[in-house]
Amino acid sequence: MRSGLLAVVGAFIFAGCSGAPTGSSSSGSGTSGTTGECACAAPPMVRVVSTTPTTLGVRGSSQPQTSTVVFEVDDASGAPVADGVTITFTLNQTLDGADAATLESTSARTADGTGRGTAVVQTAAQPEVVNVVASVTGALATSPDITISQ
Repeated sequence: MRSGLLAVVGAFIFAGCSGAPTGSSSSGSGTSGTTGECACAAPPMVRVVSTTPTTLGVRGSSQPQTSTVVFEVDDASGAPVADGVTITFTLNQTLDGADAATLESTSARTADGTGRGTAVVQTAAQPEVVNVVASVTGALATSPDITISQ
């Protein structure tokens, strides 16, 4: 029973590490597991590169109907992360249902060595202000306000 508990504790201790834990391994006396240091990478940083445009018209108007928000994910040294990192998007807004603004996709993968991912906001049927939140491994960035008006 104890060894199972230690294995679970070990999983939490080493979660998020980029390298294998180092140190010694022991067994016997009802315990087993690995002890030592972990080569953990610093969490990524997410930032907004651009939001274009920041004003939309309500659905069906002659004003722009979509806004493109570009986010960049950098590693601890400030360099773009490797290709294939998933950026998850959510939309902060007050409306819901059929009147609400929507995202074309709720995630994007970094590509082309840029560390960038793009969220596209589709306008709402009624005026409101929305923001796109990008998330990568607990790091967050929020776009400037995107105003949807008559």
